[in-house]
Amino acid sequence: MKKIAEIIKHAEKISVISHKDPDGDAVGSQLGLALALEKEGKEVYSYNVGEVPEYLFFLPGSGTVKIYNGEDLSDSLVIFVDCADRNRPGIQLPEGITINIDHHVSNDNFAMYNYIDTKSASTGEIIYKLIREMGIELDKNIATCLYTAVSTDTGSFMYSNTTADTHLIAADLINNGADTDGLRENFFEGVSLKRFKLTKYAYQEVNFACDNLLAWIKIPYSFIREIGAKEEETEGVVGHIRNIKDVEVALLLKEREDGKIKGSLRSKKMIDVSKIAEIFGGGGHKRAAGFELSGTLEEAEEIIISELKKELKNV
Repeated sequence: MKKIAEIIKHAEKISVISHKDPDGDAVGSQLGLALALEKEGKEVYSYNVGEVPEYLFFLPGSGTVKIYNGEDLSDSLVIFVDCADRNRPGIQLPEGITINIDHHVSNDNFAMYNYIDTKSASTGEIIYKLIREMGIELDKNIATCLYTAVSTDTGSFMYSNTTADTHLIAADLINNGADTDGLRENFFEGVSLKRFKLTKYAYQEVNFACDNLLAWIKIPYSFIREIGAKEEETEGVVGHIRNIKDVEVALLLKEREDGKIKGSLRSKKMIDVSKIAEIFGGGGHKRAAGFELSGTLEEAEEIIISELKKELKNV
């Protein structure tokens, strides 16, 4: 971290990039770091392949994140945050100095400099420590972004990845003005009607196997289009399925507009879903992981469910 802090200190132009389909940890970490670096007088740009989700519009600086359209980043220091592997950002690795800051166990150390702390519950925790290492003072805007990163990736501090360190960091962010009400109103309680319809669909169409240890749902793009939902609004559906009693592993298979299938895996205690995701070219955490496949929903369902049934056979 000291080495990365030193590299950043000597850079004048910096580009901060998070991953495709960015979530609270990705955007919160990205904006928290960008705002901190701007305080240091750096020329900072934030890029993502996808748009910032609507439920994160309340974050300070969310309107500054640009959709990446092939800009030449070789003249800037490029910092990737919360990207589990070289494919996750959705852009080609640029020439020049690159830094990779992440907490996923599946990270493949794709950058020139890599700081991967798999014991951190969120990338937001690592960015917090980096900002402290650089001696940059926290303010309300930075604290709000980082608190959102930490809170969302720990399920509001309910997931097993939450540590004592997580709570200490969260407390310091609150003491520095983090807008906890904004997060609660927009993320945890700001469920759109379309998102509610997706959840309703999931409950109606959920499938079970392995004595209810396995539960899964398929959402065709035709339904997403029918209700006018954005792909980002499917986020959280798999968590509702995991919350069902007796379910150990929950799977969401979502058909995207481009025809590809995005899979989201969640587990409670016994199954390391990151290893399952890696089989299909994805990755993530022990309790939360994802992957992307070509083919139909039915084809994806057949191969994934077969693999999950093997994993659950001896549980």
